[in-house]
Amino acid sequence: VASHVGNPCGHSFCGECGWQWHIQKRNKGCPCCRRTLDENLPMIPNIALDNTVEKHLKALALTGASEWEPHGQKFVDWDARKQWVPFGSILLVNLMITLSQGVAQGCRNKRGKEGSSSAETHHVGGYSGL
Repeated sequence: VASHVGNPCGHSFCGECGWQWHIQKRNKGCPCCRRTLDENLPMIPNIALDNTVEKHLKALALTGASEWEPHGQKFVDWDARKQWVPFGSILLVNLMITLSQGVAQGCRNKRGKEGSSSAETHHVGGYSGL
């Protein structure tokens, strides 16, 4: 499984598979619900799902599954697929970084004006910023 991507209707896919579907199909819809996807931003990285998969693989390695340890063959293969980046994703990554920096700056400005609470937590990243 490559890094996961999600689309606006909420479905997630292996990034490589999702982009292949989008490129090869004349109907540019979601593979699950067939909802039409935006040509300019059909899919975005699903960081939460990637983190969940990564935690599961670490747990597998801790149980003694040597193929999932950092130098095991399955881990090495998964790590190579995880690094996969589709064409045009560099622009998307730059957009996400810019948006997250803007949100983070807004959080800092808000805390500076209203005071900061130790219980106040701000999360930046994932789909919610788009």
